[in-house]
Order: sequence, then C-alpha cells, then structure tokens
Amino acid sequence: MTTNVRNETNHKMILWRVALLLILMGLLALSVDDLTHYANIPTVALTLAPLGLIALTVKLMGKQSPLPAIDALALPVGIFLAGAGLTQVFQSLTDLVAIPIVTAILVMPAIYVGVIAGVIHCWRGQKTETNIKISTPATAVCLGVLLLLVIITYADHLYHFTDRSDIWLLQAGIIIALTLGRSPEAGIAKSLCNASLVSIMIMTILGIIELTLAGQKTSFSDLTQYMYAINTAYTAMTAGLVAYMASIIISFKTGELEELQLPTKNWHLIEAFSFLIFITLAPPSIYHFLDVAP
Repeated sequence: MTTNVRNETNHKMILWRVALLLILMGLLALSVDDLTHYANIPTVALTLAPLGLIALTVKLMGKQSPLPAIDALALPVGIFLAGAGLTQVFQSLTDLVAIPIVTAILVMPAIYVGVIAGVIHCWRGQKTETNIKISTPATAVCLGVLLLLVIITYADHLYHFTDRSDIWLLQAGIIIALTLGRSPEAGIAKSLCNASLVSIMIMTILGIIELTLAGQKTSFSDLTQYMYAINTAYTAMTAGLVAYMASIIISFKTGELEELQLPTKNWHLIEAFSFLIFITLAPPSIYHFLDVAP
C-alpha cells in the first residue's frame, strides 16, 4: 500500500514538473520576438543525439538512471559543439558580414545544454543518487559515441586536425604529463579530468596571447592572420574538451563521478568559454554609438 502511494506521489510530481516546464516554455515563446533564431533543427539534433545515445547506454546496458550522465556531460558537449563550430568559422570564413548570423547559430548548443543541465540539476535535488557504475562494454559504447561526435563535427573540416597539429600535440603533452604525474591515491578519471581542465585554461590563455601578438604585428590590418590566431584559442578549448568528456565517461566505469566535482569544474568551463566569446565576438558597447552618432 505504501509503495502505491509513493508511486502515485512520484507520478503527480512528474506531471507537475512537466506542466511547470511547459508554462515556462510558453512564457519564453511569448517574450521572444522570433523563435526561429533559437530553433536550428540540425543544431538541436547534433546536440541532443550524443546525450540521448549515452543516456540509453547507461539505462539499457548499465541498468542505472541516465540523469547523472546527462547532467555531467550536457555542458561540456554544448561548449564543445559551439567551440568546434567557431573554430571552423575562424579557419575559413572570409565574409565578415556573415559572422553575426553564423555565430548566433553556432553558440546555440551551449544554450540548449545549459537549459537541459539546469532543469535536471534543479529537479534531481541534493539527495538523489549522483554516481554511476557501469560495465566496460557500456563504457566503450559511450566512448564510441564521443568519438563519433568528434568525427561528425569535423566531417567536412578534417584538415583542422593536421593544420593545427601544434596545438593538439602541445595540449596532449600537458594532459599526459599532468595525468601521469598524479598522486597514487588519485583515480585515473579524476586525474584526467583535472589535467584536461588545466590544459584548457593554459591553452586558452596562450591563444589570447597569440591573438594580441597577431594584432600587434599586423597593426590589425591582416584579417587572415588575426582570424588564424582566434582559431588557435578555440581549437585549444575544443581539444581539451575531448579529453575532459572522455574523463567523465571513464568515471562511469571507475565510479569516480562524484569525486570529479563537476558543478565547480563545469562552471570554470563556462567562465573560460564566456571569456573567449567576449574577447573575440563581443558586441559593440554603448560607446560605439557615440562614435558614429551624427
């Protein structure tokens, strides 16, 4: 009898949460002038597909709740897709007029996953199970989904892997050195996660330095060199994020997910990505209009 009452209470709570989410979506629709700016179908599919596949793997093969996995991977996946898209833009785009529209579309994954992660994190509460322990085959499938995501994302731009091999090699060296130099008590997933985050911070700063030097050397007159320098910073972030996401998936196998302290680390990722966006794509401030005022 008690079980039936508990199940009924859970069902009512789920229905109430769904209704609340629909109300919030309705308010959002009423407050936005043009929803088409926020609903790019290919981008939505590319963002949700890997999260859905990993969630199914954890649920079907691991026999566990997929919510911790989605909560852990949502933000890194979104930032990776946004960063990878911007990498390709600054590598090949020559029409500056197209940058605002292209950028608006490419940054959308970060917004999608931010909403997903926020809803899951708030609804799960503090007492909900936050760890995962799955088998090696299930972990391999999840890593395969991650690899597939990287391949699909760069499918039309595979030369990025060779053209910026200097960044990939330097970042890999930082990650390997920090991971291998870990304390004997530290798990492999936690060590790899920490090393990846440190490498992202270091390489992003190096990218910003290269950006300023490129501008200084060319007096900000050579667009190709300047965009190449911007590409360096975004490539560094996406390269580190691949290792970062892999460490999260490995933690599903080792049972270290709770030890990764992802809420704090993901917040640092948001800070680094936001900083990069504001450095390279900041919209004009109010002072711009003072300069162009008649």
